[in-house]
Parts: sequence; structure tokens; C-alpha cells
Amino acid sequence: MSTFHKILMVVSNIANSISYIYHIPDIVSYQFDFWKEATEQKLDGGISLVLDLGCGSTLPLTIISGTHYRTVGIDKTSIYWIPLRIRSSPLNAINTPIFDLNPIKVILRILERILNLSATIRYYRKFKKLGFNNDKLKNIHICRMDVSNLAFKSRVFDLIISKAAFEHFEDIQRATEELNRVLKNDGRAFIGVHLFSSLSGGHDTFIYAWDTPKKFKNVWRHLIDKSWSPPLYLNRLRLQDYVNIFQKYFIIEKIKKNPEPCSYFLTEEIYAQLSDYTKEELITREVYFSLKKKGSGSIYAG
Repeated sequence: MSTFHKILMVVSNIANSISYIYHIPDIVSYQFDFWKEATEQKLDGGISLVLDLGCGSTLPLTIISGTHYRTVGIDKTSIYWIPLRIRSSPLNAINTPIFDLNPIKVILRILERILNLSATIRYYRKFKKLGFNNDKLKNIHICRMDVSNLAFKSRVFDLIISKAAFEHFEDIQRATEELNRVLKNDGRAFIGVHLFSSLSGGHDTFIYAWDTPKKFKNVWRHLIDKSWSPPLYLNRLRLQDYVNIFQKYFIIEKIKKNPEPCSYFLTEEIYAQLSDYTKEELITREVYFSLKKKGSGSIYAG
């Protein structure tokens, strides 16, 4: 990659990071809404221990859940409390050693530090408003662990939550087997998947930003362009793939589909290039699965 393209990538990532910082209160609220939906139905035996599967580097669901219950967050990658690692970090994009004295790279590195600090402050201020404080830290345990080989005893968790992580797992079937093993017989799982077939499913820097432009040429590039490669690992599974795997081990009590906010990009001209997909697949951003173990009672009325 040329120096020009590296700088262009860094600039776009910085723009995305600034947008991310601006929207942090909304992002935290969005995570809180997901967690609230996962726990709004009371389990027969109550909730004493929660597992956040693929908690990410900034631990949003783990922190929210830890405000109320003992919670374990696991992730295969490095986990940071402070400073917050901003998504699409310019440092990661430029990938240069700390002693590099190139003035442009030094400036970008300093800018990244400022962005990290700004994001950290806004991030934890929002959590504080939701009731989280340092006294709640005792409820939270963080582990670096492979979801396909969980180092937990069987049937120990009352509730397993996961948001925007399953699309990054390499072996979904094995991960689901492990989820089934560590969940109590009367426990529940609430899984949110960011669909690869959606407009933002390729995790493109511009489309994945919270302020998606109203005019953008490379829509669904990850599905149309055969030479496209993802910025991070994506398993590329479709909605029915997840349904088929989850049904092997669980009863799917409910499926909730959240639409892509920029569905107006799906013109007839674009759809003609995506005929292998249904329109619903293309305009559905996330899908939430409410799962129960086979043989357990339903938590939903009706």
C-alpha cells in the first residue's frame, strides 16, 4: 500500500472516530436498550450470573450488565479498560513503531491519543448516568478466551448475551455448542447478529460510521465486488445459516429484525446486481435471537 493510500485510510478512520465520539451517548443507550430487552423477561430461577460472549475491547454490555448482576465478559482479542480503544484506530491503520519520527505519523499518533481521551471521558460519563460506578467493578470479571473452547464448567450461566460478535466467529457451530454447554437448563440466551448481507455488513469505514452520507457510490461493495476483502474477519453467514445452526441446539422463541437506516440506497439498479439475496436480507442490519434450551419452559406469554 502506498504512503498516499495509508494517509487516506488514516484520515478516513479519524473522521469515523470523531463521528464515533460524537455519538457515544447514543451508542451506549443503544447497547443499554439491547441489554434491557435481553433481561426484561424474568427467568424462573432469577439471574445470578451473566456471560457476555464476545464483549469487545470497550465492554459496553459487560459494564451495563455488571451494574445489576455478576457478569463475565470474554473476548479472544485484547481487552482494554482505559484508555478506550477507538474503533478503526488510526494507530492500527498506520501500524508504525512508537519511535518513528515521520512528522505526519507523529501528528496522527498525538491526535489518536487526544481522540482516545475524549472518547474515554464521554464513554464513562454516560455509563455513570446509567447507574454504573466503581463499586460495581466487583461484579465484573473479564477473561481472554476463545468462544469455541470456553474454560467454564457446564451449566453455570443463567443468561448469555452477545451483540455484534457472532459474525466475527470462525466456527459458529462450535461456538453454539459451547453456548449450549455452559448455559443452565432453565437459562436463556439473547444473541444479536450484524448481518453480512446488510449495507453495513462489510464493516466499510464510511458506511459503518454513524453518519452515513446520503450519497455513496460503493453500496454493498462487499457483495458485488468479487475482489473485495474485509477490514477484519467476517464469516459471511446469512440469516438462514444462523437459524439452521441455532435450531440444532436451541428453540428459537423469537426473532427480531432491525432495519438498516439507509435502505434508500437499495435502488432497482443496485438490486439487479444482488438477485441472489432477498430485499429483506439487504435492508436488515441486525437480527436478535431469543433462545432457550430444548426441553425448558417458555418465558414468553402466549
